[in-house]
Amino acid sequence: MFDQLPAELRLKTLAYLTVRDLRNAQLVSRSWQQFFIANESTIYRHAAVVHELAPDSEVSLAEACSRGSIVAAESWKDLLKRWFRLETNWQGLTQPKVKEFRASGDEVHRIKVDEDAGYIITTSMAGGLWVTDLYRNEVLWALSEDHVCALAHCEYGNGYIIFNRMGSGKEVWRRASDFDNATPPAGSLPDYLQQGAYMDAATRYRSDTLRGHFRPWALITMPISARAFRFVYPHLLVASEDQAFVWDIPTMRNIITIHDTQTVVDRGILGRINYVEMNDRYIIICGSQQLRIFSKSSQGALLFHIPGSKSTYATSALDLSNLPIEHEHGTRDVVLIPRVTTRHVNGVTAPPAPLPQDMMDAMPIDDFVAAHFTPCGSVLVALLSFGRVIVIPNIERVVNGEVPLRQSALEINLRSSPLASPAISRLHSKYLALGEGRIAVATRDGIYVITLNYRARGIVAPKETDLQEATSQPFPDLTICQAVYFDDPESLYALSCLQMTATSLFFTWFLPVMPESPRLQASSDLLEHSDIELHSADEVDELGSSGLLDAVGNESMYEGNDNNQASRATDELNDAVQLVGSSTQPHWGEDMDSNGSFPELQMYDTFSDSSSDTSNESRYSTMTTVVCIDFLPV
Repeated sequence: MFDQLPAELRLKTLAYLTVRDLRNAQLVSRSWQQFFIANESTIYRHAAVVHELAPDSEVSLAEACSRGSIVAAESWKDLLKRWFRLETNWQGLTQPKVKEFRASGDEVHRIKVDEDAGYIITTSMAGGLWVTDLYRNEVLWALSEDHVCALAHCEYGNGYIIFNRMGSGKEVWRRASDFDNATPPAGSLPDYLQQGAYMDAATRYRSDTLRGHFRPWALITMPISARAFRFVYPHLLVASEDQAFVWDIPTMRNIITIHDTQTVVDRGILGRINYVEMNDRYIIICGSQQLRIFSKSSQGALLFHIPGSKSTYATSALDLSNLPIEHEHGTRDVVLIPRVTTRHVNGVTAPPAPLPQDMMDAMPIDDFVAAHFTPCGSVLVALLSFGRVIVIPNIERVVNGEVPLRQSALEINLRSSPLASPAISRLHSKYLALGEGRIAVATRDGIYVITLNYRARGIVAPKETDLQEATSQPFPDLTICQAVYFDDPESLYALSCLQMTATSLFFTWFLPVMPESPRLQASSDLLEHSDIELHSADEVDELGSSGLLDAVGNESMYEGNDNNQASRATDELNDAVQLVGSSTQPHWGEDMDSNGSFPELQMYDTFSDSSSDTSNESRYSTMTTVVCIDFLPV
């Protein structure tokens, strides 16, 4: 009957099918196969729209490749095939490859990635800032360690770099190629130190194209010491202990000031500032006692708060401590493995049982150490210090009181073993990164990739019963994968940054203890030996019931804060040392800085404007570099 329909109606019908369904459809008969061959471009162009790789059927192939971060696709069918393999790589069904970027330095502290421009921006534990070519692994431009302070945190977006200088100032630099028709704002002009650093860098890194080069745009002088800052173009959010400020960076206007962020609410204060985040509607401040959501308006009213002392936050939860791991250690052919796959409501477990009261009484408050909005802005993800991730879809409805937090949220416990000690667990979480529909988390147990609603884009068509059952759950189709190849405890302990793009994970890694493998050797020829053979699409299709999972991938990267979250009460840390042992850990008394903080911990996003002591960072000197798990198929 399908063969008897006009060609136009057949094409419209096929436009609603997923990639896998299209592949199966052309195998139905010889006539169907011939129809596919004759109309291949139109069929797969429509499929690109269905899978959100193209906004509409009028977009060009080159633009669709750019949107999906898939370069050099030869046809619409090739684009969909590459995208399909990218998604299976992200979920551990086929294996990604591993790269190392030695040109970025051997004391890397922070990482920012611009895949469109093709470069990586890094700061160092010893000072300095580098811009490294993403494909040739060579330095394009740099600022010296005499200008950029040690352990500098940096933010990046839309061609702007923002990093802290000693004290409370923030330097703003702009991509040199964007200066053609731009004039720095008069109210916050760069000072002579920035101009001198610019001239020095221009002399050392001469270029006709100025690719990867930056020029000073402005200098922000804060009246008080800042604890954390976050740049989401075009706005920069800076928080002190009891105030928050928002600047419009292109014009350098202070557009929002929030006072008294520590006001007592629900018998608690915000506490030590750990992290800040914002989207178009909300400002998030993560404190040691509460996470608070403020309105992103001129008044900056407090709209909602979440205490950090709850044993559970959601009626839907997943707990990795109850699940066995298939591979205790990765190999060169097993970089990423699936740990959890929930296909419908029955796959989501009940909330974990409350902890015993005596342990709850002894447990310090579980800090909210980081929070991020997904690129679409509707989902908020928060990371707590004990290794728990809280995913809140439809955050606007929660803030407005239309739905309770416990019913809306999903709680994920990434501890690989049950809670052994509050003091140890308090040092557990390391870093959080977000993409569209994906979450990356680093803890002291490992590096995890969480894919939300993996079938939403149609790689595997869900059964009708699954859809009906799933309506009461926040994320019925979810996978959690673990990068078992990167499980060395000391390297995870030293990890200071994690970034996620549409195609890759970037993170700092403690080089001497990288997994010994021809594909991960610490040498200049690593890139030549890093490719891991990928299964063909036919082989992946044969996986059958093991799953051809779907995820929603998009460009997004996590931007960190310059806070000093690593500081903890001395007695808690001493308790932790006693439990961990002294064989691989520093002696706290010897390594404590002038503020009572522990530079080595660098737990989530640690840097304090008020401290620049780096004497203890030499423990990781010449050892920490940038590693990339590249999920893009070759």
